[in-house]
Amino acid sequence: MSRSGSGERAGRRPCGRPRPTRAGRQRRRARAAIAVLCLTSNACYSFVPVGTPGGVERGATVRVDLTTPVDVRLTDFTANDIVLLRGELIRLDTSTLALSASWLRGSGALEFAAEGETVTVPRTSIGALAEKRFSLGKTLLFVGGIVTAALLIQGAFHPIGGGGGGGGGGPIL
Repeated sequence: MSRSGSGERAGRRPCGRPRPTRAGRQRRRARAAIAVLCLTSNACYSFVPVGTPGGVERGATVRVDLTTPVDVRLTDFTANDIVLLRGELIRLDTSTLALSASWLRGSGALEFAAEGETVTVPRTSIGALAEKRFSLGKTLLFVGGIVTAALLIQGAFHPIGGGGGGGGGGPIL
């Protein structure tokens, strides 16, 4: 059975939209690659232990490991037995640490999104303080993985040096 009577025009899909050109497909692939890189850019960062807590600047993203679990009051509830905090540093003085928390983890492995709420903990409860920093090693490893995956995918769909010439397309029967 021939599809020639279905009203399709050359270069068009059954839905009526034109078939994408090679340049259009390449642009779409480039946009997809950029989107993947942007979404996974956290792979380029790591938390580095801070030698002296006083060296961390206000606004820095930090991870705070606590030696003793604390209860943290959030807007709607109290999160009990919190042992790990992540967020932006607001203040660190001799007695307390205040941060705009983005994430909390309890001793029972329960995790809470804190959505920027201000959390204050006694400095005596802080076991370790780490600052989020750019990691060149992780970045190079990540980029190498992306390039390798892209080459493998391209090789699967477009083998190098193979294929021969394509013939003209005839009517679909």
